Order: sequence, then C-alpha cells, then structure tokens
Amino acid sequence: MPLGIIVAFAAFTIFFTLALGASSAAPWFPTRRQERDAVVRGLPLKPGAVAYDLGCGDGGMLFALADAYPGIRAVGYKIALPPLALGWWRKRHGGAKYAGVSLRWRDFWARDFSDADAVFVFLMRPAYPRLIAKLARELRDDAVVVLECWPFDGIAHERVLGGDGVILPMYVYRGAALRTAAART
Repeated sequence: MPLGIIVAFAAFTIFFTLALGASSAAPWFPTRRQERDAVVRGLPLKPGAVAYDLGCGDGGMLFALADAYPGIRAVGYKIALPPLALGWWRKRHGGAKYAGVSLRWRDFWARDFSDADAVFVFLMRPAYPRLIAKLARELRDDAVVVLECWPFDGIAHERVLGGDGVILPMYVYRGAALRTAAART
C-alpha cells in the first residue's frame, strides 16, 4: 500500500475520532490541575473503589486519582484517539503506580456503570438528558457523580468542590438524586 494512502487514512481516522467525540458528548478540553486536585480532596476513595471518567481525554483525572488513592481501579472512556494516545503513553511510562488505570477507546454510552463508586463527567450540556437517564438506571444510590462546569438542570447537587485556583466549579451528586430526578420526568 502506498505511503500516501496510509498517511491519508491515519489523518482521516484521527480527525474523524476527534469530530465523533466532539459531536457525541464533548470536545477534548483537559481538566486543569487545580480542578483535579479539588476532586481528589473532595472524593476520598477507599482501596478497591471503582472510578470512571466519561470522555477521559488524556486520562489526567484518572492518573490524579490513582496517584492519590493507590489500590483503586480508574477507568476512562474516550472516542478521540489523539488525547487517548497521550494517556496510553503516560500509563506505559508510569509503571506499576498506574496498574489500576485503564484507558479505553470506546463509547461510554454502551458501558454499564453499576459497579461505580465515583463517576467524573466533563461533557457538554446537550448530553445531560441522556446521561441522567443512563446514570439513574445504573448507579447505586451512594455512587458519587462529579460534574465539571455545568450542573444538571433541576437536580439539587450535594455540594460544590472548589478551592485555591479552581475556576470551573464541580458539582457533586449521588445516584439516588439522579434516580429521583429521572422518576419525575
């Protein structure tokens, strides 16, 4: 196969996955260190806990959680390949400390989250109605959901995570609150 065709196919694949991710839930916009630190401080996770990042980008949130809470399982989903490739590189070079981190090139909409202790979300608001319905069906009552930037409409959050240097607020919900809200609609 000629090199030009291979390069064109690779470029198409990269741009297609970026566009698909942006249109299905959100473009890649990394969570800043200050926001990641606020989540780590605000979500004390126990060894064996399962944390998900929906639309994980380069896995920054997952790596921050794994650094702070050894022994957790941190799983991220992303459709866009370029940021995911950065995360795969970081995991590979992070050695054993990132053994519990898994970055998956998949659409999270097809995944079941009933084993989640925590779910981190930084998506665009148009994805929220579908996301609320999905999480309301699947999450345990005590599972924590953290939304960065925009709260769910019509659902009371438990608290807002913030602190020094935090620009984007992070709204904390429980599975039970999402289920109650979904039942009203």
